[in-house]
Amino acid sequence: MKNILRIAFVAVVALSVNSCKKNNVSVDKDPPLSAPTNAEFSPATKSFAALYYVQSGSVYAIPVGLTNVSNTDRTVSFTYSSATAVAGQQYNAPASLTIKAGTALDTLRLAGIAAGEPLGRSDVLKIKISGDIPGVYQRDSIVITLKHYCDVVLSSFTGAYNNSYDDDGFGPYGPYTPTITGVTSTGPTSGTITVANFAYGELGDPTLPIKINLDWSNPANFTATIPTQTISNSYGPYGAVTITGILGTNTFSSCDNTFNLSYTMYVAAGSFGDITTVMAR
Repeated sequence: MKNILRIAFVAVVALSVNSCKKNNVSVDKDPPLSAPTNAEFSPATKSFAALYYVQSGSVYAIPVGLTNVSNTDRTVSFTYSSATAVAGQQYNAPASLTIKAGTALDTLRLAGIAAGEPLGRSDVLKIKISGDIPGVYQRDSIVITLKHYCDVVLSSFTGAYNNSYDDDGFGPYGPYTPTITGVTSTGPTSGTITVANFAYGELGDPTLPIKINLDWSNPANFTATIPTQTISNSYGPYGAVTITGILGTNTFSSCDNTFNLSYTMYVAAGSFGDITTVMAR
């Protein structure tokens, strides 16, 4: 009797296993778990902080991504916090963003209000991913500083800069007065200025006028470039002096008409080293 029951039990087990195999059901493994969905900002700046110069009609675009693709639409929600910026006064931005089925990337559009950012004002706005789809750790927030954008009017740069200083690392010299004597437009977002009496603290008077190229194609990064040129025909017994800008360090502001310029000067016998000049009214 025991043998008959044992044979019947084995037959039932075998039948169950064969049935599972026919229906492609695994009897050895747990069913796979689906990967969770998270959202993250993908800004151009690795620091997750950015500067937004607000112009009328301008928009600051922030990429937002999901960690997987779905066959349904999904909604990413945001919260906005600031000590000074108020929605509808300094900015407009959506409370959520719908990422369409079959995609994992879209763009959050932050629209600054130019009238709400007067000259000299600065607002810091933190945007954080919230809602049902959680954010990726350390990629769920971004901080945007909103500032007023000033149009570049080349003619406004002309004139004397009475509060200017030169610094060669041994202490500043000044104030003294370089003067922008001329401006030339070289494109819709570029131009050249001519500066007399530049680097007086290093060379003393007289110096030759020099050309400085300006570029404001990037609203968040106005750049100035000092091309290699002669700034003095005779510097004591050393002869002519050449000036050349240090690339990537020279900036200017169209809001307060200031210039921060780094450069080096040299003669046949050697270099003066790195020098910084701040030109201010």
